[in-house]
This record gives sequence, C-alpha cells and structure tokens, in this order.
Amino acid sequence: MRLVVSTCVAVLAASPGWAAPGGTIEGTATTVGGTPLNGMCGVLYDAKATTQLIAFAGTGTDGTAGHYTQANVPPGHYTLLFVNCGANTDGKGPNFNYTPIFFGSTWNAAKATKVVVTRGATTSLGPQAIPLGGSVVGTVKDKTTKHGADTVPIMAVPPGGTKFFLAFSWTLVCSDAAGAYNTSTFFQQGVPTGATLYFAPNGWGCTDSQGVFNAGKFIQSKSKPVTIPPGSTIPVDGAVKESAPQNN
Repeated sequence: MRLVVSTCVAVLAASPGWAAPGGTIEGTATTVGGTPLNGMCGVLYDAKATTQLIAFAGTGTDGTAGHYTQANVPPGHYTLLFVNCGANTDGKGPNFNYTPIFFGSTWNAAKATKVVVTRGATTSLGPQAIPLGGSVVGTVKDKTTKHGADTVPIMAVPPGGTKFFLAFSWTLVCSDAAGAYNTSTFFQQGVPTGATLYFAPNGWGCTDSQGVFNAGKFIQSKSKPVTIPPGSTIPVDGAVKESAPQNN
C-alpha cells in the first residue's frame, strides 16, 4: 500500500498545470455491505476516460476510515476510477481481491457518473461501493513451441470494460518463463465475476526471459467470461500462437 500511495502522490507532484486555485473532491469508499473501505486510490481521467490526469492517496489516509479528499483540482468534468492500493477495512493487511471500479458503479467508462469540479468549491460525492472479486491463476501455452509461453502478458477485463481496460495497464500481469501467471501480482487488482482474460492483448508486451520486450510476438486470444466467488481463486489456462516472423 505504501508503494502505491507514494506513486499516486508523485503523479500529482509531477503533473504540470495542477496548481491552486481549484476545487476539491471528497467522498467515501465502502464495501458492498457499507463498511468504510481504506486503501482505494482515486484516479481522475478526462470526461472521455482517454487520458489519465491525476491520482491521489488511498482512502483512509486522512484519518477517517474510507474517506478521501483531493484539493486543487482544476475546474472541469472528470471520470473517476477507484483502484486497489491496499484495500482493507481494519487498517491491517491488504485484501487485493477488491476490484477497480468507476464512480457510478460500472466498469464501462462511458457509463460512469461524471465528476464536476467548480473553482473554490468542494464536490462531495456519494459513497462508492467497491466489489469484492477474486484472483485467477493458470498457465498459458505457446501453441507454436508446444511449451509454456515465455512471459506472456495477460489482462483481466471486467464486464463492459473492454475499451478502457485494454487501453490502460491496471489489470496487466506477466506470466513467468514457463507461462504460469497469477492476477494478484503486479498492480494487484481483484478480478470480478464476468471478467474475460485476454492472453497477449494487442499492443501489450512483457520483457521475456531473454531480456526481449515481446509486444507483437503472440497473437491475442481470450477466455470465456469467468465466474469467481468473492474472495476465491480459480484456475484459467490459456493458449497463444506466435506471430509470423516479419521480413526485413
């Protein structure tokens, strides 16, 4: 949690043009049952959710359970994504099964409730319930070599979130050299039921065991939508073919 929160603060400090005076955003993240949920970081995108603009520290870091606040936000319309940066209800160990979700309780950015910020005013948002998902483990086979796919990228895309989640790396993980993967690594986001696993998603790559960045090496494939009981881990294997070598 500390690492992710520090990263969020660094993004804010490094972003040009984000200076006072602006407006303030505040609200609360909760579990689906209504319990205040700490350790969810907010990330603001433009209204169309195509450009990441600002990220802020996790809920609960201001001393109030589940609460978040961000000052000096320029006036405008935004899309707010909550991501897991150490989610917990007790201030102790993180639970990385809580999933990312847009404000407005959707994984479809186009359907998210837009956040309107006014200069000199505080925009108080209603509580946002964060779904509890699970994790997925498995092995991706390289159908060309008949062995495990060497460090293949995998993305867990929530239902309705294909356009956004394939464009940003929040759910990206890389397998090991033998093709084994676990979605609870890397950005450590929970996977909701109904999500689809994309193996070697177009435009994404990982650095393989030979030190080579492998974007474009494999042809994208995907799983059927998965069913994950909250807090559980399920197995989903995949397979990819290698792309034809390009002639120079």
